[in-house]
Amino acid sequence: MRYRYQTGESLVEFMLALSLSLFLIMAAFKLLSLAKAEMHYQLAKNELMQNLLIVEYELREAVGSSGVASCGQVGSLLSFKNLAKDAAGRVWFSQGTSVQIFNIDQVQGLGLDKAGSGQAIENTDVLMVRGLTQEARLDQVVVKNAQSLSLPKGFKIKAGRVLVVSDCQHLLSDKVIEVSRNHIELESPLGFGFKKGSFVGKFEFEAYYIGKTLRKDANGKLIKALYMQDSQGVRHELVPDVTGLKLNALPHAIEADVKVENEGADLSKESSVMLSYP
Repeated sequence: MRYRYQTGESLVEFMLALSLSLFLIMAAFKLLSLAKAEMHYQLAKNELMQNLLIVEYELREAVGSSGVASCGQVGSLLSFKNLAKDAAGRVWFSQGTSVQIFNIDQVQGLGLDKAGSGQAIENTDVLMVRGLTQEARLDQVVVKNAQSLSLPKGFKIKAGRVLVVSDCQHLLSDKVIEVSRNHIELESPLGFGFKKGSFVGKFEFEAYYIGKTLRKDANGKLIKALYMQDSQGVRHELVPDVTGLKLNALPHAIEADVKVENEGADLSKESSVMLSYP
């Protein structure tokens, strides 16, 4: 009696082949997962490095644009009587250069600790910068004791802001109380007359510090960022993932130690940058 034998794979061979296939698929997924993790790590690393460079740029720009570049009268900006009474924190206008360093506990009155996006973290250093923006030249003579003047075409300023006028011999400031087209009314008469071509500018002061955003990282912690607060109390987030800012005053420069950190990716970078006065 003859038996016909079936050809093909046995159950054992099939199970071995299936196990091998599953092993190869799992290995492929593992390699893909590792590659994806490495890609995310490198992206986070590159982004962190980019953020560090942007912080350095922002701080250099802030310090480099301080003071009154057109006349070199940086010191005069610090003795404006009107600015001291207009600002909530007199510490802004202590004598010194147009750039100063404070710790967060020295400037509580400025609202940097106010809850919300941009609330300052503990032990952060605060970089105070004063200077002029939108400098232009007067196209009309301003007589002594004038309390109003016409601004150059294209020059814009809002009521409540501080206007600065200088002929490089005298430098005066006053608060703008009313604006009508390019004509403005000042809070008090100007003590000097100014000839055509004198400088006119809008005074600004800014605080740079580390604050909390309202966003959370992968570990559920609030992300920190470099913030700037202007003279109107408005906060602007400049660079995310900035966790440290330590400042050291040197002759004609400030040494800034900056730390950026991505806690979710367990990454951190530190840098020391020199910020030179103009």
